Amino acid sequence: MFAPGEDMRIAFIGQANSIHFYRRVDWFARQGHDVLVLGHEWPELPEYSPRVRLRLCGFRAGRSDPLNTLAWMRKELEAFGPDVLHVHKLDYPGVFGLFLGFHPLVVTLWDGIVVRDPRIAPAARQLTALAGARAELFTTNSPELLRECVQAGVPESKALLTSWGVDSTLFRADSRAAAQVRAGYGLDSDAVVVFSPRVLTGFSNLDIVVQAMEQVAAKEPRLRLLMAAYASTDDGVAGFNGLLARSSLRERLVYCGKIQDQEELAAHYAASDILLSLYSGYLESSPASVIEAMLCGAVPVVADHPVIPFWVRDGVEGSVVRHRDPGSVASGIRRALDMRRADPDLMRRNRKKVLRQADYHRTMPMVQARYEELRAQCPAGFVRPGPEPVEEGMLLEVLGHEQAALERYERAGDLESSARLQRWLAGRGRYVDPQAAACFGRGGPEELAPPPSGDLREYVWAAPLRSLGDVAACRQWCAGLAQRFHYDPDYVAALAALDPEADAAAVQDLLRAVRPCNLLLVPLYRELASRTPDGARQQLWTRLAEASWQARDPRFTRELKTIGA
Repeated sequence: MFAPGEDMRIAFIGQANSIHFYRRVDWFARQGHDVLVLGHEWPELPEYSPRVRLRLCGFRAGRSDPLNTLAWMRKELEAFGPDVLHVHKLDYPGVFGLFLGFHPLVVTLWDGIVVRDPRIAPAARQLTALAGARAELFTTNSPELLRECVQAGVPESKALLTSWGVDSTLFRADSRAAAQVRAGYGLDSDAVVVFSPRVLTGFSNLDIVVQAMEQVAAKEPRLRLLMAAYASTDDGVAGFNGLLARSSLRERLVYCGKIQDQEELAAHYAASDILLSLYSGYLESSPASVIEAMLCGAVPVVADHPVIPFWVRDGVEGSVVRHRDPGSVASGIRRALDMRRADPDLMRRNRKKVLRQADYHRTMPMVQARYEELRAQCPAGFVRPGPEPVEEGMLLEVLGHEQAALERYERAGDLESSARLQRWLAGRGRYVDPQAAACFGRGGPEELAPPPSGDLREYVWAAPLRSLGDVAACRQWCAGLAQRFHYDPDYVAALAALDPEADAAAVQDLLRAVRPCNLLLVPLYRELASRTPDGARQQLWTRLAEASWQARDPRFTRELKTIGA
C-alpha cells in the first residue's frame, strides 16, 4: 500500500513546447515527484526541472512510422516505471497514450475534440469515446466541454470537471512590471495596448485580427498591437508578415517573439488594456491565456466558443465576438475599452472570478490527490503486450497513414472500419486533393482542411508541385492556400519543392511558379540546395543569380551568397 503524500513516478505525454503543459509538469517536479515527459522535438522549449526526464522524438505526421514511435514510447515507460500515465490532448503526441496499454491512465482534454467534423478521419472522431473506455480518469476544465465528451461516449463515472488552474501569485496586476514592458517597447503610459498571445496559425484568425485592428485604429490614434506566440513556426511568422505587408497596421505592431518565461508573460498581460483571443479550433476548453490575462487586469475580447460564457460573458467580464467578422471584433474591442474606462472595479471582479474557479494553489493538490487514489486502486503496468491489428489501423489512420491502416483493417477482418475509411478517402478530394483545391472544391476556400498537425509542410508535401500538372494550376492552388491559412503564396510553392524526392524538374517548376527574389524563400532555398542532386542545385543557384541581377535587389544578392552553388 502507498501512503498519501509519498513521492510518485508520473509519466506525461503532451506538447513539451507548450508553456501550459510545462507549468503542470513543473508543479509535480517541485513537489518532489519523479517525472517523465514524452513529447516532440522543438527548436525552443521551456527550461524543465532537472527532476524531469525529457524524452523527445522527431515523429512527423504522415511520414514517420507511428508504430515505431509507439514502440519507442513503450520502452521509455518500461524503463521509467511510472505509477500513473497522464495524456494531455488527443492529437499528436497524446494520441499514442491510448494505444500503449498502460494503466492507470488519465486523459485530459484541452481542445481539439473532433466528434462530427467530416474533414477529420473517421478513427479520429472516435478517439474521445476510446479515451473514455480506456482511461481510469477523464478530465476537462469546462462544463460545456465535459457535456460534449459525455455525449461522445465518455462514461459519466469517469468524467471529472477540474481546472488545472492558474498561479495567482505569478499572474497579477503588477504596475511596476507593466511599466517596464511598455518602456521596453517604447510605449507611452497612455498608449492603448491590445495583446494577442495566440500561436500564429490559421486557427488564430490573423487576417481578422489585422482587419479589426485597422478599424479600431481609425478612431484610437494611440492604439498598439502586441503580438506574441509561444510555439509559432517559421511558416506562421512568414504568413503573418505577408498579412502585415499589405496592411497599415504594420506601424502600430510590436512583435514580441516567443515568450516562454512565465514572469515575462505575466508582465505583458499586466501591460495590456485588452487581451484579444480569436482562436477557433474545434472546441476550446478553458482558455488559459484568457484567464491568465484576467488575473493580470487585461479585459478579454474572445471568440464565440460554446465554452466561453463559463469565463467571459459579453458586457460583463469583457466582449464576446464573432471570430470571422472583423466588424464584430472591432466593435468588441471598443466595448471592452469603454468598459475598462467606465468601471474601475471590473478588473477586481474578473480576478475574483478566476480565483474562485481556477486557483492553481488549490486545484493542483486536488489533481495530485486523484493520482494517489489511482495508484492505490490500480496496479501500474501494461495490460497487454501491444496493440491489436485493428488498434494499429486506428493509430495509422489518425496520423495520416491511410493505406497502411486499410491493410491492418483487412488483415484483422474489420470490413466495417475499412469500408468507412475508404468512403472518407473517396470524398476527401473536396478538401485536400490538389486538383480540387485548385478551384477550391464545391464550397469555397473555407472548405480546405487545416494543415495536418498544424504543419504546413506536411500539407504541401501531400500535393507536390509536379502533381498539379501545370504552372497556372500551381499558382492558383498556392494562392488559395495562402489566402485561407495566411501564408505567402511563394512560400507555399517553395515548400512544395522541398519534397525529399525533389529533382531538377521540381526545381524548374518551383522557379517558374514563384517570384524568385522573395526574401522569405531564402531559408527554403538553402534547405533545397542541401537536398537536391548537384545538377539541380547548380540550376537553382544559376537561376537565382540571374533573377537577382535582373531585380537588382541588393538584399537578395547578399542572401544569395549564403545559399551556395
